[in-house]
Amino acid sequence: MTTPSVLLGPELSFEDGDRIEELVEAWARVRPHAPAVRWKGRDLSYAGLVSRAERVAAALGDLGIGGSQVVAVRASRGPEMIAALLAVLKSRAVYTAIPVEWPQARVEDVLRRTGARVCLADAPGPTLAGVPTVGLGELLDGSAASRRDELPPAGAAVPDDACCVFFTSGSTGTPKCVLSPHLGTLRVARESMIGFGAHTVMLQSAPVAWDGFGFEVWCPLVSGGTTVLRESEHFGYDDLRTAVAQGVNTVFLTPTLFNATVDDDIDALQGVQAALLGGEKASAKHIATAMRAFPGLRVLNLYGPVEATMCPTGYVADGREEDEVPIGTPIASTGVYLLDDDRQVVPVGEAGEIAVSGVGLALCYLGDEEETARRFPVLPLGGDGAGVRVYLTGDLGVVGPDGLIRYRGRKDRQLKVRGVRVDPGEVEQALCALEGIGSAVVVPLPAGGPTVEALAAFYTAGGDGPAEAEVHAEVAARFPAAFVPNIIRRVAALPVTSIGKIDHEALAALLGEEAGGAAGDGEAFDGTLGVVLGHVRELLGRPVRPEDDIFHQGATSIVAIQLANRIGRDRGVELPVSVFLRGRTPARMAEALDDPSFLPAPIG
Repeated sequence: MTTPSVLLGPELSFEDGDRIEELVEAWARVRPHAPAVRWKGRDLSYAGLVSRAERVAAALGDLGIGGSQVVAVRASRGPEMIAALLAVLKSRAVYTAIPVEWPQARVEDVLRRTGARVCLADAPGPTLAGVPTVGLGELLDGSAASRRDELPPAGAAVPDDACCVFFTSGSTGTPKCVLSPHLGTLRVARESMIGFGAHTVMLQSAPVAWDGFGFEVWCPLVSGGTTVLRESEHFGYDDLRTAVAQGVNTVFLTPTLFNATVDDDIDALQGVQAALLGGEKASAKHIATAMRAFPGLRVLNLYGPVEATMCPTGYVADGREEDEVPIGTPIASTGVYLLDDDRQVVPVGEAGEIAVSGVGLALCYLGDEEETARRFPVLPLGGDGAGVRVYLTGDLGVVGPDGLIRYRGRKDRQLKVRGVRVDPGEVEQALCALEGIGSAVVVPLPAGGPTVEALAAFYTAGGDGPAEAEVHAEVAARFPAAFVPNIIRRVAALPVTSIGKIDHEALAALLGEEAGGAAGDGEAFDGTLGVVLGHVRELLGRPVRPEDDIFHQGATSIVAIQLANRIGRDRGVELPVSVFLRGRTPARMAEALDDPSFLPAPIG
């Protein structure tokens, strides 16, 4: 008798509220003076947050914004942004949060595809894609109402239980608008395994367009806790220390960043009570090292695509995992089924596609009924063959004898790059659309590695085709950072296997040959430049010249964080990550560090 691979989490009732703003308002009545948002050492209380949101919500009503409409928010990280998002929810509207650093083409695409009627920003701005940009100051002083006629007509109403819109890549190369429900967030906030409560003080560091942002903001706030907004422009190990000094006890990190912290600066985790990992494959070795260093530290491995809101499954690590960290069991009001190619449940011990059910499922892909029906089918998986709506993740998993799910890879080409889901096909499509480019392929780096740290793109072009730097600039102008290949190389022809498929191993070998064959790139240098080059070469595992853009050689923001920490440690000072992100080449980094006007703070 075989046991089916079906796991169901406990059901929640949500009797005390089924919307985010209702629960935040309830805490404002119970704990009006408790800190809700902490920013640059100052607290905004629950009463203060709700009061600000009420003023903005009233102004949105005067502007003509009502229930079941989409409002874009493109504001700087700060209490005003959180109040604006809460105001949108109080209006029973739906928000889509847009990073201020996104290129204009991407912003316009978001506005068009979501049907947003207005974009809220730090200050008034130009109309984009027919959508006016209204400043938060205009809302607060009442002048925004005069711009009511600028708003486009309301489109089709979105469901009333919708909370926000996230974007994610799709197998067609076109990003999809994921409409997330309130209950998706609330069932995570109430999951006992994770342990949110009034004691929770959580660092908010994730990009606003990612569901990790909602995780870090709303889960503490609907639980009576505090969200602490990251102050620095670029996240580094010192941000963890600063956050803990401000009372933070809970952090959400990608495994890549967690691993780098453990390797380079494990003491930065001192004072953290709970480290929640997600977005990539977790490392058992790094978890064990952290838990040995800090015996009271709780480490959870959370799994889940955006379409299932944050984390449909989770696992509490004990530090004794040998090779692999399970993704665990379903959280509350969530079910997981492992299916074969015929969408039948596989027995325990056999791998199958992970299908998720429950109140956390996205309501739809906005504007794409066909794709919604394909990825969110109703299958006869319930008792007596009753229909169950599921999301087909495309991920493979297996349930072991211990009842825990373990991840077994993807059915398609989608990748997680620094915690962001990226479809290489989307980037390849954009490359091939550039004038002069023939063919293009995007591959993950390092080749065959357990996690994806970066992307490399290879393209063919005629004699007048674009140079590598031009291609990089075009892609960077269109996509968020995680989508932009760190290495872009023009090749005479794309290598193929004996059966005509792209040879990914041969492409990776091209990079190795290029690194090994460059003349003079292993030359030694003295002074600060020599120190910078030494660390860069060690981290990238390849020769680099002083004028090379390290981010075109495979470096990522994690490498920049590691450089700031290692070189700062050599000098006995704290170095901002921005020096390395903005410098880009070892020569410019060294020049900035040697500038007499540069005065870093001493460590400690």
